[in-house]
Amino acid sequence: MNDLNLERIKSYLQRNLSRDRFFHSLEVVKTAEKLARIHKGINLEKVRLAGLIHDMARDLNSERLLKLACKFRIKIDSFTKNHPSLLHAPVGASLSRKKFGIHDKEILQAIERHCVPKPCMSFLDKIIYLSDIIAPTPKIWAGSKIILKIASKSLDQALLNAFDENMKQIIKKERGLHPDLVRARNKLLANFQKKVLILGARGMLGSCLKKEFQNYRLTAWDKKKLNITNKKKLQQRILELKPAIIINAAAYTNVERAESNQKQVLRINGKAVGYLAQIAKRINATLVHYSTDYVFDGKNRKGYKETAQPNPINVYGKSKFLGEALLRRNTDQYYLIRSSWMFGKRGENFVKKMLQLSKSNVKLKVVNDQWGKPTFARDLARETKQLIEQNKPFGIYHVTNQGKTNWYQFARKIFALKNIPVKIKPISSREYETKAKRPLCSVLINTKLPKLRRWEEALEEYLN
Repeated sequence: MNDLNLERIKSYLQRNLSRDRFFHSLEVVKTAEKLARIHKGINLEKVRLAGLIHDMARDLNSERLLKLACKFRIKIDSFTKNHPSLLHAPVGASLSRKKFGIHDKEILQAIERHCVPKPCMSFLDKIIYLSDIIAPTPKIWAGSKIILKIASKSLDQALLNAFDENMKQIIKKERGLHPDLVRARNKLLANFQKKVLILGARGMLGSCLKKEFQNYRLTAWDKKKLNITNKKKLQQRILELKPAIIINAAAYTNVERAESNQKQVLRINGKAVGYLAQIAKRINATLVHYSTDYVFDGKNRKGYKETAQPNPINVYGKSKFLGEALLRRNTDQYYLIRSSWMFGKRGENFVKKMLQLSKSNVKLKVVNDQWGKPTFARDLARETKQLIEQNKPFGIYHVTNQGKTNWYQFARKIFALKNIPVKIKPISSREYETKAKRPLCSVLINTKLPKLRRWEEALEEYLN
């Protein structure tokens, strides 16, 4: 959404909302932006837009809200029928679609849920709900500063405080509690009580997962604490812990070395996943496992959907495909998440490699005929949490940042963002000899989940 449209929306709201309500909307935008910048990983334009228009129907009277609800075919439960002012949220979402042409599902959902939360809330839902409570209207209530302080460290903890404060205020005014508010609070508390086990906890993805699941009853093991290829010890340790959720971020990821270490790679990426699936089924745990774009041969220039048949062309890809097969064979309660071209703070990745090479090489040669989608580890970790919390159906998911590129373009963007004057020569895969054959197009197509932000935006955040 460009600035011109935002200004047009501001002008409309200024004309149609009361002075206090319009002031509150602007403050919600500021608060939401502040939270988004602290926690990162979300498109700021979506945050601004949802914050600005969340209360666009707030000043309509009950009669008008009921008429519009019927017009837009909004379901009205028995509680809302007795408290029609709650309809301003879903009515506002429908009006924003009609008046401003907003069709983004995440934005519309955040508007709908800012008044009455749902048990399964997205990252944007949480930010807008909290901002609506924290932001002045125009007075600031005492608890807002406390919740904002908590929110700067943990959105979920702040959400729980906000739910409690909201319920206190409703009870104080002798009004009934909406069942969804109670359910949302209870679901959040239930999440905090769940035991989560993260394997590969010190890796690039594992370290991000630890941060995302910090409010759960978290156990995080790396390879020093537990060798996942040792079936006996693996079973013993996990059966003692009895986690509700097992997240396997442990993997052998060096594609080149994998060609010379086939047995080890197949044990870690393949057989160990089968062990985990058997154990997860035994204790009725949900198993989250990560796979790769390299399970595909790269011959399909249009990319690969979740249902596409894998056909790996290197040892690493074959080992990950074996892990996928053993996972699906041994348990039904799984999330198999394929991702690609990952970068993050921990571990080795393409971004770090390019920055290191730029220190010693005046001119670099980078392949320009291999296409894929870069993925920021932090974004992947957050999407994993949302997948679990929103109770998505078990199965295969493709999670990457938006936009496809090749390694040459990726390198150019890295150096442009860091303002490093490096000469890069584009070359073909044939000119760059490697042990492992790479797929020429391993673009993962996501057909099941909301799209993540673009890879360029995520890369800029990572580099800065």
